[in-house]
Amino acid sequence: MRPYYALALLILTAGAAVAQEYATIQGYVRDGNSGESIEGLKVDVYRSDDHSNTIAATKTDERGFYAVDVPPGSYYDVYLRVGDTNPNQRTSEAAAANAVYPLNFNIASESNYTDVVVERYGFWIVAAVAALVIAVIVLDQVFLKKSEKEPSLEELRKERDQITGMISMIKSKYHRREIDEESYREINRDEQKKLIEIEARIREKEGK
Repeated sequence: MRPYYALALLILTAGAAVAQEYATIQGYVRDGNSGESIEGLKVDVYRSDDHSNTIAATKTDERGFYAVDVPPGSYYDVYLRVGDTNPNQRTSEAAAANAVYPLNFNIASESNYTDVVVERYGFWIVAAVAALVIAVIVLDQVFLKKSEKEPSLEELRKERDQITGMISMIKSKYHRREIDEESYREINRDEQKKLIEIEARIREKEGK
């Protein structure tokens, strides 16, 4: 065997040996009352003597199952992120290479893990609420328009007479010098505009 073949084989063998130097912590998370699996809970793993660094992290799957690989030689604390409770367990011994340590959790129904549901379905919840709000606004506008009573022809004629009376009164006040010319022109312009609009509505009513 050529030397570089032997060297390559040695490297691969050493790499495989190093890759196997892990312990596995795994388990199931279930509702303590119903026994149902809880999906989407975050799982954090720390060395028991050092909680400043997360060694591994994962989430429970649809079966409520989680599994993480950790370096051997230490005790480990496994934390579930459940609201403010964060239940946790510690491995029974210092982890050994290639060993599996089962740590199962049963969470009381009173524990607040609804944040998991929000995290998984938050987008759809927000979208549904937004759609509901929009629907309420649209329906409100529709009913508001329906509730607005269209004035009768008689009411429009009365409104026209009021506007005409206002125009005459303003003109009279102007001639008596009770208002200045600028105010008179401004008020008269606004009232004339209203009169044109009301006349158009009256003609429309009379034509029906």
